[in-house]
Amino acid sequence: MKTPRINSTIKKFSLLIIVVSTTIMTATGIARADGILTDTEQAIGDDTGVSLCEYLDVAGVNNTSITKVIEIFHKNIPAMSGDNIADVVNYAVTNYCPRHWDSLVAFGEGYRSGSYA
Repeated sequence: MKTPRINSTIKKFSLLIIVVSTTIMTATGIARADGILTDTEQAIGDDTGVSLCEYLDVAGVNNTSITKVIEIFHKNIPAMSGDNIADVVNYAVTNYCPRHWDSLVAFGEGYRSGSYA
């Protein structure tokens, strides 16, 4: 069961993604899915980094929390690829909450190895 704090943080993060993404995507178009941090991905990371980090502070870096982050991005920016989302999350964590970087790297390695399939 999710706590009220996690639910509140998810709602704030979701709303921020909607506003920021709509504004940025309207102004610049969708980011390329080439594994390179684009200006659009960086702008989304800058505008959502604090909320993302607040969410990770509460939920931790795990399959459930990362799945929720991906769902929020996909719901609000359907054309955003998994690569784009990974670029944004990696950028945001590196720049706004590096305390979560080691956990994010470990999660990514586990995901790629099939541990979260």
